[in-house]
Amino acid sequence: MADPDRDLEMQRTEGIPSRIYGYYMCCRSVLIDIFSYLYNKVTAKRVDENKTLIDDLSQQVVKLQKEIELLKQKNNSLKDEASNYQVALSKMTSYRLADDDQNNSVYLTEDINKLYDKVSKFVTNLKKGVSIHESEVSELMKQYKCNTEVASENLDIRLVKEVLKRLVIETIINMVNAYFKFDKSDKFHLEKDIINPLSPLLNNFYKLSNERSGSSDIIKAIPTKVRQQIYMVLGNLAFSDVTCEDGILEHPFISNSKKQLINTMNQYRTINDVSKRREIENQASALIRDVISIFYFRRHIQEPIVDYMWIENNKPFDPLFMDGIWDDNDVSDSVVQFCSFPLFGSELGDLNKMQVYTRARVITQD
Repeated sequence: MADPDRDLEMQRTEGIPSRIYGYYMCCRSVLIDIFSYLYNKVTAKRVDENKTLIDDLSQQVVKLQKEIELLKQKNNSLKDEASNYQVALSKMTSYRLADDDQNNSVYLTEDINKLYDKVSKFVTNLKKGVSIHESEVSELMKQYKCNTEVASENLDIRLVKEVLKRLVIETIINMVNAYFKFDKSDKFHLEKDIINPLSPLLNNFYKLSNERSGSSDIIKAIPTKVRQQIYMVLGNLAFSDVTCEDGILEHPFISNSKKQLINTMNQYRTINDVSKRREIENQASALIRDVISIFYFRRHIQEPIVDYMWIENNKPFDPLFMDGIWDDNDVSDSVVQFCSFPLFGSELGDLNKMQVYTRARVITQD
């Protein structure tokens, strides 16, 4: 196959003397070499420049990748910090108690039920080894508006037990209320000095946080959080044993109240067995503290605050709010004969918001 470039070259050089042609070809070769050299040199320079540029760009890419990684780490750190702030903010504005907190609603409910059992044990079953003072019990029944006979032949032991359980609780409550009204301040009355100004102080904090500009969710939450913390301390330490120079002694209020409670119960029943009587009486101090802890302190730790309510006699029996003692399973037409232990719950005045912690303990009648 013919080479067009060679043919063209031959046409251009046709008729040129061979010697000149030789010079021509020599110069042509030299020029080609020169151009080739220059081309290669320029190309090599460009390659070097490009290689340098590529290296620089590669280094910049690596540097940018490191910066990106650092920014990602910083971004993740900021996300974690923001999340921690959100959690902290949530904790500061949340009134929910931790699952392992002994004051949360689950533990409080359990302890209220345990308190009822402790009161029942303190009253005793009023059977073997226990004498009931019928005349005094009859008067007590009248005070509680229980229209029933207390004669030996038809004595309703169930009702007497329930009445005495309520008497135990209300006796303790009356003694505590009297203590808080006592006009004296010393190390044995610290509980009074804390409780009496506490409610007005917290109410003013609520007003301040809600009725002044510049408030926030955190500020508005502070009065409730403060209330919870104060009542937690009171629930744990109030009326516990007192540390003195001479050692540790029972809180005077507890020791005095114990005697008064035992004397009150002995008006209505006598435990004939000495060892059994001593065993029951030794429970009085702890029982008084438990009643105070739940009725005066721990219920105030909840948000909303847990209230308690005694069910009135002759109210229709309601299984949603009452746990009854009856002879058969048909309680549809029953009414409350007597309430021995109150209903505990929040928002008790609003059926739509009400939350029942423990139902009232009642004895029913047709």
